[in-house]
Amino acid sequence: MFNLEAIDLTNESLDGSIKVLDGKIIVKNPKGEGKPAAVYATGNVKVIIDGIMLSGKSEIFEESTIEIVFDETEASRKLDIRLAEDLMEAYISVKYRPKNVFRLKDKQECTVIELECELINQIYPPKYKIEEILKELSNNKIVYGIIESNLEKCVESECTNIIIAKGQEVIDGVSDRIELKFAPENGGKKFVEDKTGNIDFKSIGSVQVVKVGEILAVKIPGTPGCDGHNVKGNIIKPKDIKQITIKAGKGCIIKDGDKVISLIDGKPCIRNNVFNVFEVHEIKSDVNLSTGDIKFIGDINILGGIAEGMQIICGNSVKVSKDVEGSIINAKGDVTVKGNVLRSKIYGGGQDVSRLAILKDLESLKLIVNSIVDAVCQIKEHNILGNDKKDGDLIKLLIESKYKNLTVICIKIISCIGTLYEEEKNGELSKAVRQKLLGLAPLSIRNYGELDLVIKPIDILILRIKSELSIPVSVSFGYCQDSVIKSSGDIMVKGKGVYISELVANDKIKFLMEKSVARGGSLRAVSELSCRIVGSSAGVPTRLQVDKEGSIFVDIAFQNTVFTVGHKEHILERPSRNIHAYLNPEGDIVVDKLLLEV
Repeated sequence: MFNLEAIDLTNESLDGSIKVLDGKIIVKNPKGEGKPAAVYATGNVKVIIDGIMLSGKSEIFEESTIEIVFDETEASRKLDIRLAEDLMEAYISVKYRPKNVFRLKDKQECTVIELECELINQIYPPKYKIEEILKELSNNKIVYGIIESNLEKCVESECTNIIIAKGQEVIDGVSDRIELKFAPENGGKKFVEDKTGNIDFKSIGSVQVVKVGEILAVKIPGTPGCDGHNVKGNIIKPKDIKQITIKAGKGCIIKDGDKVISLIDGKPCIRNNVFNVFEVHEIKSDVNLSTGDIKFIGDINILGGIAEGMQIICGNSVKVSKDVEGSIINAKGDVTVKGNVLRSKIYGGGQDVSRLAILKDLESLKLIVNSIVDAVCQIKEHNILGNDKKDGDLIKLLIESKYKNLTVICIKIISCIGTLYEEEKNGELSKAVRQKLLGLAPLSIRNYGELDLVIKPIDILILRIKSELSIPVSVSFGYCQDSVIKSSGDIMVKGKGVYISELVANDKIKFLMEKSVARGGSLRAVSELSCRIVGSSAGVPTRLQVDKEGSIFVDIAFQNTVFTVGHKEHILERPSRNIHAYLNPEGDIVVDKLLLEV
């Protein structure tokens, strides 16, 4: 509120006047018929005359009550904290807003004046203290990696998006690695045999050869990583490093814990970090009556084909450059046939093929026996068939009604384990199966607990077979017809396809060439069966099968193609494309497909 002072001017003007002196408004009333002084204000000055807000121009008199209101906001300060998305950095912005103090700007005496304000002072709020900033950081859970030098800058003056805290980056470790001293691919010169059949390793080239005492590989140890921390103090763990354990198989040893040394001259190979050195036997011609059957502990490389009636038994891998006709290949390692397989049998993985087949039957038998035990327990608990039924009677009834395939599985197991393990012909499992499960034997069972005599030897034999299984191998060829091909690992069809043949893989079967055909016969894999074209427009029956967790993929399939997943079966009635067969969570077979327009 400003007090008005009336000033008696010495000039002869009759009009009133107004001026501003030292921030005060001084008004002089008019004389006689003179006009009163007038005033108007700028936007940042509010003028209230006699209780009425000034709007535009207004007359003013000595007796007028004038109130001046300036736009003076209170002093304020603001602190903003921003976190990076990964929480590894925090940024701070500090802003201070002062209180501006104004007064009226002096104006010379005049009949009409514009009231304006001028800034005479700025009152700033107190600056943030380090303790206050630290408390605010703590409220935002920022406790790690605070940068003290930047903290001091925020106290001294305003700042915008200054990094106030920085986390410690995690340092990932380095995994172990294997440095091979030999090329894993074949190359170089050919080797030859002398007159006595011994191999001249000096001339080897189709397969790289190492010498006695040569280093095959060195394990380079990795380094562990270091924990990181974000600005909230949370620990960030480094990625797990891969630790490698190298093992020596045939023909080599581990020295100093990290070097693989060859013990013989031969072909080095590595599979799943297991090193072997195999002797190599190469045949430059076809395998026929002039060469006889081939049996060799190491690798066999046949530069020709294999003729009718011949047999190859190999301790490791077999490579055949041309066709295999009417013959048998039994190899513990990979089998590669660059030509066609006609009326032949190929077993990749050696006895592992038989072991895996028996293993599957043993697991099926165990599952059935356990199911029989559960069923007997439920029948007795609920007294479904009355008290006069003995456990043996119930077991016999279940086998004949619900588990009809048990007898077939039992006979197959007894036959096969005797072939694989001579001592098991009349071993505990064979005796237990005959005495408890076959024929009228179940009737002699007094208590269903006697079936443990079957379960225990099954478990023992399963453990034995699993311990003897080698690393899975693969079999690959271009085309096969009227043949049986089995692998302990994968089967890869690289050419035009398969015709009326049986293919069995313990992992996957894949047709690699576009428009490759599978027509007739059966193809069975464990995890995945991936085909191009299956069957024919004439409806040639072709069976595709995987285990219950597996999937079947087919580009095009014709009617009468049988899809089997686990124990569920679906027969295709119309030609279809883009087919995917699998079991849904309820255990029902699902065959996703689109109809083929023919």
